[in-house]
Amino acid sequence: MRSSCASTEAWRASAMRMRSRGRSPVPQISSITTTPETNIVGCLGNGSTSKPDLPALAAVYGHGIAKNHPFSDGKTRTAFVCAAVFLGLNGVKLTLSEPRAIEMMLALAAGKMSQEDVANLIRENSGTIRKGKDKAQ
Repeated sequence: MRSSCASTEAWRASAMRMRSRGRSPVPQISSITTTPETNIVGCLGNGSTSKPDLPALAAVYGHGIAKNHPFSDGKTRTAFVCAAVFLGLNGVKLTLSEPRAIEMMLALAAGKMSQEDVANLIRENSGTIRKGKDKAQ
């Protein structure tokens, strides 16, 4: 019970800090989750008319969450998990090593890596999930 009170107090303190900065303590996720549908041209770049692939759309989720600060803490981890889960749900297994994934997400959050760079790295480090198995081809 004591840790629950401490967690509640920590959340209240975080909410107060966010309010003092003019931000809502409630995460603003809806704008991020609609980005792949409303910003397809952004996925393509250079005015391309081809359909974006799954790594490009996963990069949109990762970029949106890492850069739009929807949480006071954990945005980079959440961005990676959302991108990886999106890929997995669509039959793509991410084979990126943990250190490289951390490096990629920190660089993305810091603005040192573009959304297109992330998509390319995902393309280079992913495979198709075989039906009934959890191994990349």
